[in-house]
Amino acid sequence: MWEKTLQSLEHLDPPIHKIPQLESILDVVHSRVQNFITLSQGDSPLELFPTALTRESLRKAITLFGSSELSDTSIPYWRLGSGVVNAMVFSLLTFIAEMKDNVMFAMEEPEISIPPHTQRRIIRYLRDKMEQVIVTTHSPFVLEQFDPNNVIRLDRSTDHELTGTSLNITGIKAKKYIGGLRSQYAEAMLGKGVLCVEGISDKGVLEAASAVMEANSTDDLPYGSLDLSGVTIIHCDGDGELVKHGEFFDGLGLNTYALYDHSENDDLKTQIERMFNYAVELEYKGIEKLLAEELHEEILREFLEDATELASYPNNPAVRYSEDQEEDQVREICFKVLKARKGEGYAQALVECCESEADLPDTLISLLEHIHDDLPAQIGLLEDEEETDEEETDEDAFPDGDE
Repeated sequence: MWEKTLQSLEHLDPPIHKIPQLESILDVVHSRVQNFITLSQGDSPLELFPTALTRESLRKAITLFGSSELSDTSIPYWRLGSGVVNAMVFSLLTFIAEMKDNVMFAMEEPEISIPPHTQRRIIRYLRDKMEQVIVTTHSPFVLEQFDPNNVIRLDRSTDHELTGTSLNITGIKAKKYIGGLRSQYAEAMLGKGVLCVEGISDKGVLEAASAVMEANSTDDLPYGSLDLSGVTIIHCDGDGELVKHGEFFDGLGLNTYALYDHSENDDLKTQIERMFNYAVELEYKGIEKLLAEELHEEILREFLEDATELASYPNNPAVRYSEDQEEDQVREICFKVLKARKGEGYAQALVECCESEADLPDTLISLLEHIHDDLPAQIGLLEDEEETDEEETDEDAFPDGDE
């Protein structure tokens, strides 16, 4: 009996998805799914077939098949990709929501496995169709669909207490918030701290310096990268924006740090010192001068030898480099090259030539170590805890000295 039933299911005529009642349902589902993702352009992008034909699975013998946008081959829906499956599940949930009045739609991380354009369509649909929408997200593409006044940053303290801080863009302008949300603000809002700098070159230099220090970390002198500490480097487009960004991130409860160029404006320096948890003023007017003056001569020469081979190297007689040039000339050429290619990755490439912490400027080392002390990288703490647990386990294995 079981075998005949299974064979009958396998050779149904017409196929299950061609039965008029089921075909109309699939057409409606397909129409709704198409609001968010594109499936195959064939006649039947969604079909029904018996699944694994065993006695145990007979009651589940009918399953949904589908074909993706770039393929006309029907496969079980769960193999279409997690993003497609998530969008399909969401599409079906909208049917339930439409049958209700005054719907509050709550969703956790709608962006999972979903491309940005689909994220936007989902959130826009929810905003337009639902009375109230609550989502948790790590995606800037979801965040930008909501007014900043409707965004709350969630955090959990070391005592495991959950807290929420309303987003207030006082300090930075709405235009700057919208323009920087994807590139840096969303990342910072999800972290523990921010390091505000004046320009993109400063950001690259600090990232490279942090990587050098992490590569040379030891058990006696541990150092975890800014990423592991949950710190985002924010480039603020000049010292005039530092205070505004400090105010914004301080209002979110983040640890705030700053590195800024030497300034003759005492009022500005006072504001920066007051606004940030820890701020460092360079002795020079620019990170480029710091590198050219304080890095070892050998590192500058190595950098220039590599840089002169680049197509983007300045075509200027004043920055021509040769091995027989004196140290002062090398430092001057290096400074001019960094200034000419400011923001193009040259300064970061120079720091990447450093092999150890001893090669880095003391100013950068002290700043990064201070941040590490404030927000120690969790990976080191976890390793220590694991070692402690293992030691305790070994001791417990032989109670009362019975080894």
